[in-house]
Amino acid sequence: GLMSDPNGETATLAVTSLLKTASEGSVDRLLRRASAFLSDTRGDGDDERRIDVVRSLKRLCLSYPTRHRSVSTCLSNFLRDEGGYEFKRSIVDVMVDLMTSIDSPETTSSTLDHLCEYVEDCEYAALSTHVLHVLGRHGPESERPARYVRFVYNRVILENATVRAAAVSALTKFAARRPSLRPSILGLLRGSLTDEDDEVRDRAALAVRALEGAMEENPYAPPPEGAAWDEIPEDAPGEGDGAALLFLGGMPAAFSSFEELERSLRAYAGTDAAGDETALTFESLPAVGVVA
Repeated sequence: GLMSDPNGETATLAVTSLLKTASEGSVDRLLRRASAFLSDTRGDGDDERRIDVVRSLKRLCLSYPTRHRSVSTCLSNFLRDEGGYEFKRSIVDVMVDLMTSIDSPETTSSTLDHLCEYVEDCEYAALSTHVLHVLGRHGPESERPARYVRFVYNRVILENATVRAAAVSALTKFAARRPSLRPSILGLLRGSLTDEDDEVRDRAALAVRALEGAMEENPYAPPPEGAAWDEIPEDAPGEGDGAALLFLGGMPAAFSSFEELERSLRAYAGTDAAGDETALTFESLPAVGVVA
């Protein structure tokens, strides 16, 4: 049929048209055909056609959200296949878009599981950092955040400096959002204080200091053994928690960008005040000029 037409544009149009007009009962059959098409077109130097199919799979899944697991599994299989950066990035973006659009514990869990599996063997550093950002943003909000910490930490000990820095930031968000994870993650972050890369060390140092301060001011008390589920307090930072404000809150009004905030923090680290015992606040940070 047209799906096997030697003209790539015709074949792509045939696949995407079938996916657009699919009924729910034909989803599995069309996923097999789409998978075959993506496999047959790998290595031909034209990932744009494959990206069109990936986007069509997104529309198919939004039409039939109960088939998310099948579509997500199909997409994740091609993360491990041959393909350029843009093709792999399109798959990750579609998986994340579907996760946030459908917004259920099951879709979140399965998507994050697939991304954790991919980041273990991701061939593009820029995509690894993006996936780590996704894990740092959505992992702490999931039903079982602790399960993702190991995958993130593996990137701290196995990757280049850029990815290590992204992994440190992701670990920090887990700890900022989930007080129960702070003691264990703090131990992991301390290992990065002696990293050979300045950026990794700086991120780790800021995280360790903020988390230590937050733990001292608001120590986490684990629920007593055998406590009923409705007696267990929410695993969330308290009001005014410094680590949560710093790593999870919005940009303070005094700063126009995270780059400006970072420059201010670096400037603060070089002052005598950095050694004081007083708590670090946004108000205590020095103003810095905008770099042209």
